[in-house]
Amino acid sequence: MIRAYPGRPSVRAGETLTLHVSGDEPRFRIAIYRWEDGLVPVRVGAWLRAEHLPDGRADEDWQWPPYQVETGDDWPSGVYLAHLELPQGQPLRLSADSAAALFVVRARASKTILYKLPVATWHPYNCSGGGCFYTNPPRSAHSPGARVSLHRPGGGIGGLTWGAQDHDDPRSPRQTFAHWDARFIRWMARCGYARHARFHRPAARTLDLRGHRPGARRIARRRYLAAAAGIRVRRRTGRPHRAGRPGHPVALARRGRDAGRLPVAGCLPARPALVGHGAGEGIHVAAMGMFRHGGTVFSAGTTDWAQVLGEARDRRVERITRNVLDRLCHA
Repeated sequence: MIRAYPGRPSVRAGETLTLHVSGDEPRFRIAIYRWEDGLVPVRVGAWLRAEHLPDGRADEDWQWPPYQVETGDDWPSGVYLAHLELPQGQPLRLSADSAAALFVVRARASKTILYKLPVATWHPYNCSGGGCFYTNPPRSAHSPGARVSLHRPGGGIGGLTWGAQDHDDPRSPRQTFAHWDARFIRWMARCGYARHARFHRPAARTLDLRGHRPGARRIARRRYLAAAAGIRVRRRTGRPHRAGRPGHPVALARRGRDAGRLPVAGCLPARPALVGHGAGEGIHVAAMGMFRHGGTVFSAGTTDWAQVLGEARDRRVERITRNVLDRLCHA
C-alpha cells in the first residue's frame, strides 16, 4: 500500500506542491489530473523510490518524507488529484482510500464562480490514524475537546472515512470529494460555468472541537454554518434567531445594518408525522435569502442536491440551479 497527503492543500499556479508519501512499494510515480467533466491528464513524473514510515495518530502531523511537485504557470484554477501510480498500473478511482491526494491550484481569475471545497468537513470524518470527531475521537492535551490533524492521508480522497453507507448511492463513501463535490463540479463543467476553486479551511494545521456537553457538536456546526451565511444564532441553542412556523415564510436575523426580518423565497411545509434522517423522513426545504448589503445566500436544504443534479434525475433541480447561478453571475 502507498498513501500520501499534501503539505499545503492549496497552491498558486507556478508554485511547488509538497506531497508527503509513505509506502511499501519499491517504486512509484506521481501522475497529476485535473477534475472537470471527468479526469483530465496534466503531468506524469519520473519513477521514484518510496520509503515506508509508520502511521501517526489522528491528532498529529505524520511527518512523512516530502516529494516536490512543480505546478505550471499556465495551470488553470481548479481541483487537482495526485495519483501515486505503481508499476502494476492501477487506474485512479475517485473513491480510492489510498494512493491518491487532492489539492487545489489557484490561478488569476475574474468573473468566475468561487467553489469552496469543505476540507473542514472531510477531515472530521477522516479515520486515518484510528479516530475522528465521530468515533474514537482523539483527546488533545493542549486544548479541551477532540482534535484532528490535516497532515495525514485523507481529506476528500485517499483515506478511510467514517460514516454509514449511502443507501441511495453506495458507489463512494459519504463525506468525500467523489460523493458530492465531484458531481457538482462536473455538472458546472458540462454547462460551461467557469470555476475558481479554494479550500474552506482554518489557518491552523489541526481542527479542534471544543466542548464536552451533550449536543455541543451539533450546536458548533449550526453556528459554523450560520456564521458562513452571516446569520445571528442564539448563544445557548445554536438555532437561528427567528424562524417562521410551518406554512409561514422563514425570517432570520442578521448582524449589522440588515438586522431584522429578511425575506426568504420559501415556506416551511407542515411537519410530517414521522421526523428523522432516513429516506423519506424529515423536512427538506430549499430557501433563498436576499440581503440588501450582504449579497445572496441560497440553501438547498440537503447535502444530496449535487447527487440529484449530477445524475440528471430531476429537471427541476437542474433548472433551479441554473436560475440561481445565472442570477448570481449577472448580479
